[in-house]
Amino acid sequence: QPEVPLLNYTGTSYMGRLVNRRLGEVGAIAPRTLFMSSMSELLKNMALNRHGIAWLPIYSVVDELKEKKLVCLDTPELTIPIQAYIYRMDTRLNKTAEHFWNILKNEVLPVGKV
Repeated sequence: QPEVPLLNYTGTSYMGRLVNRRLGEVGAIAPRTLFMSSMSELLKNMALNRHGIAWLPIYSVVDELKEKKLVCLDTPELTIPIQAYIYRMDTRLNKTAEHFWNILKNEVLPVGKV
């Protein structure tokens, strides 16, 4: 197993638990944690500065992948699928919250999921 410098989430964070679980299940690499943070943007900046590898949400690295500043490891078993659920009360919300909900409903969420 190759030892790799890992930029990891804190162990108490949701992402940290997911990453650590996946690393334990797969065993494809031997991580050596160099840096920890609960913030993906900070981990992304550390990866951009060539300090190690990090699990990052795809939405946060779209431009960096296009510009080839970052690359995805060709190791599908290390990919961590994440689902997000958004709930709201069945009452009228304030104007800003209603606007946000309408953006989600009309532009982001798959049809039939609202």
